[in-house]
Amino acid sequence: MNPLRVLIFTILFTTLALRSNAAEMLIESIDGPVTKKEIEAFKEFMKAQPTSDHNTHNAWVYGNAGKDTEALGMVYEISRDPEILDQMIRFADDALACRNNSTNGRMIWTGKRELCWPNSATNTPTASYSGSENGDVISHVGYCAKLILSTPSLWSRDVAIGDARGYGKTYKQRALTYVREMDRSIDSFILPWFVSTNGNQFRWPDTPLYTFNKGGTPIPWNQQTMLGDGFLRLAECHELLGDDPARVKRYYEIVRANMNWFLSDLHPENKNGHAIYDWGYSAGRKSEDVPHGGYDVWGLCRAFENGKLGVPAATMTNFANTLYYVIYDPTKKVFHTRVDGKDGSKTPSKSLAASWTLLTEYFPTDELYRSVAEANLVHAKTKPLEAAFILQMKYKRSLAKTK
Repeated sequence: MNPLRVLIFTILFTTLALRSNAAEMLIESIDGPVTKKEIEAFKEFMKAQPTSDHNTHNAWVYGNAGKDTEALGMVYEISRDPEILDQMIRFADDALACRNNSTNGRMIWTGKRELCWPNSATNTPTASYSGSENGDVISHVGYCAKLILSTPSLWSRDVAIGDARGYGKTYKQRALTYVREMDRSIDSFILPWFVSTNGNQFRWPDTPLYTFNKGGTPIPWNQQTMLGDGFLRLAECHELLGDDPARVKRYYEIVRANMNWFLSDLHPENKNGHAIYDWGYSAGRKSEDVPHGGYDVWGLCRAFENGKLGVPAATMTNFANTLYYVIYDPTKKVFHTRVDGKDGSKTPSKSLAASWTLLTEYFPTDELYRSVAEANLVHAKTKPLEAAFILQMKYKRSLAKTK
């Protein structure tokens, strides 16, 4: 081969290799403090991540746009790097921008152009559907508002990425827009249709207009997490603002009612002397699958960390026990696909849905954390949520050791 061509090929190969390496996130170690290199790698990776201009296939729920918003928030809480918050604002702006327009948007099953995020394309049979998943979008945007409001030093500064959509020039103005608009979605769509007047429970709309699920029946637990977290994060925003105590009280009442409902539906069991749980997809069932269960755990941990919802510490330990003693197989280093340790026709997985990482904080030894973190290290190179959960737990563990 021509020497010049060899040189050009070598340069191109090296450049591509460097770009490939630069396009991955970094976990230098699962132990010790979170490092500057880890934060910088995450930040650079996220700058290239696209948002979405629609919620088709739940892009803003558990799709990449939704998950990336959460990941940015988690790493901002660790780093307090404004550039990471700016990227989260980029996502929150786009989430709000693609909400259905109440003037000329899509007609929803209610017969109105609701302030919601439809999750099907306009040319599909379910184009008019929109439901419980909206709570998760509200939660993501509310999370961004909460982080801004918890950083008063930024309030009067102009948002670094600008204000192309007129959502608020300063950080506080932007947060206020997010809170106001998410409250509007709750007031006009979520509260009238998805919260029962008797007991504040999350139930499918009990009306002939709604034909997608059996009206009046319990919404599945994973989707209750979506709804509950929307209410929870907005309650926390209003607490930080100190502007609407009645709304805070109402939101907390709703979250508490449904968290208590979930906890009352657990099936306590024992595995080799350790207290564990079984639970199902929805009220009255058992043997939930692990991916759906990851959402249940996410909502549970947020409720516990909030500290005002009455979740007992022993409950958290029992959930951690379930993950370690039932779902995880230490011999094969795999995770069963159902919370009762069974798999059915499926194959155990070598990795685990990222949100389960939260439970490692409530296990009495390092073994659960190490098992989960090591299992997800490969995915953490290219999946922001997996990276963020490992970094979050690494950060918490490091703080605990300095106390």
